[in-house]
Amino acid sequence: MTPPPILLLQFLNLLVGFASYLNVTLANQVWNGADWNASQIGCALTLSSLCYAVPVSLGGWLADRWGRARTSFLGAAVGAVACIVAWSATSPDVIVGATMATMLGAAFFFPGCAGLFSDSEGAAPGRAPMALHTKVSRYNLGWSFGNLAGFLASGVLAHQSAEVGYLCSTAAFLIACAILVRWLRLQPQPPLRQGDRSAHPSLPILTWMCRGSLLFACVVGLALIALIERAVPRAAGVDPHAVAAVALSCYSAGYVAMFLLLGSWSGWIMRPWRLWAIQLCLVAGSVGVYLLGHASSPSIIALGVCGALLGLGYGATYTGSIYYSMRLPEGAARAVSLHETFLGVGNTLGPILGGLAMELVATGALVIPVPGGSDIAAPLITAFDSRMSGLALFMAVCAIACLLLQAILIPRARRMGGTIPD
Repeated sequence: MTPPPILLLQFLNLLVGFASYLNVTLANQVWNGADWNASQIGCALTLSSLCYAVPVSLGGWLADRWGRARTSFLGAAVGAVACIVAWSATSPDVIVGATMATMLGAAFFFPGCAGLFSDSEGAAPGRAPMALHTKVSRYNLGWSFGNLAGFLASGVLAHQSAEVGYLCSTAAFLIACAILVRWLRLQPQPPLRQGDRSAHPSLPILTWMCRGSLLFACVVGLALIALIERAVPRAAGVDPHAVAAVALSCYSAGYVAMFLLLGSWSGWIMRPWRLWAIQLCLVAGSVGVYLLGHASSPSIIALGVCGALLGLGYGATYTGSIYYSMRLPEGAARAVSLHETFLGVGNTLGPILGGLAMELVATGALVIPVPGGSDIAAPLITAFDSRMSGLALFMAVCAIACLLLQAILIPRARRMGGTIPD
């Protein structure tokens, strides 16, 4: 038995990405509706992210040993149960547990599905294997289109009851389960190390560098996802739900566009400075959000542009991490689970640290000590006049850390192996 075709695997990624991110945005709306503050929401999402970051390595281990289709099926089934619990919940506290279970299901699903992607084309007799960077792009496009659909659905359903959204998520998970049933007898098939899976002296340092950078990029992305609705100034005529939906939809569209670009262009492979330059979009987007934080009624279009810039930068960081992770280790599912562990840690830290930064700004607890009481501090203190500016400042610091880590390690990687031809 051969693995499912790439197109079907993309559809599975889309379904689970849609259901997972719709659940997160629905939970965010429920908690905002219950008047939870930014720190409470950040803690709830942190607990949910831990349920992804901690067990995702187990998901990779199971996928390589128990079966990739079986592990993906298990993840989709756990997600469906979580949606049913959320649909029947009568308290926002129950939604916390359901969202945690959703992330647990994703932690099992995605490493298994990545392993199926790695095996799919190579296992088909008589067909030339697809280039690894193209497979990575197809994998990324599946879940990213799902995320985009989830964000768009959250905007459409913003004024509907949460139960409607949770029914949509349940249906998506159940469809994924129904598709995977046919391949439950499929055994793990380790990919062959040849062609663009061959060894290169720079791979170890590039792999860990990209994973570390991804952690910072995920802190930026999850802080935006979790807190942008809370950060939007409550000005007359401004609908925070609509503003957040636009920003997050553009963020998703940005990394979808980047996945398309990097899947069709191989000039970034083993040329880390090119990927680094693209990631400057993370800093540009954060600075843009910071500037919009000063407006009493921020432009939705401008915020959408900032979201797209952040998405472009995140897409470049994510692609580098998963590409080098899938290229280096022998087990594709285990490799992706390590990549996802760094992603999960970043997702865990983003909401709680971003929420803390926003609360410090909002309460005036953030103090900037200046020796001698210089008036230089006055413009800086004045700048901290909104939650959005506080969130954006936090995001900008993390984006700079993402780029700085790479700037330090790229020269070392080049000394170890240089570049390879396209």
